[in-house]
Amino acid sequence: MTIEERKNLVIHLLSMAHAKAENEAEIIRNESDPSLKFIYEHLRKYILAKFLLSEDCMEDQLQELAELSLARSIKLDPKMIKKFDKAVPCDNVSSASAKKVMLLYAIQKDLHIHPDAEFLISQKDVRGLSVLVHSLLQ
Repeated sequence: MTIEERKNLVIHLLSMAHAKAENEAEIIRNESDPSLKFIYEHLRKYILAKFLLSEDCMEDQLQELAELSLARSIKLDPKMIKKFDKAVPCDNVSSASAKKVMLLYAIQKDLHIHPDAEFLISQKDVRGLSVLVHSLLQ
């Protein structure tokens, strides 16, 4: 595969993932009385699309999902990410933690919600985040 073909493939994959995430956000926004189960199912698909992970990924912890995404994108073992990923200029914040924060920001923006920042950041898994989103959409 040439560099140009690889570049086009990456652009295509990123575009598809972006469209999938946008679609899931739209589904959530357009549901008039979403159940918690509905929010969980579509928020999970949204997160997996944002992190370029397949829908058969069983992980529910947000930090673990961010680490899997990061490991996949730079083709490293996720254990290596945990061990060595510390950005010294950023007060030792890991790239995976930064990725999680960016995800939480995107969720706010894409779902048009405005949660308490500390409560949002305190969510550790997709289930907890779904409960928060569900409460904000009621």
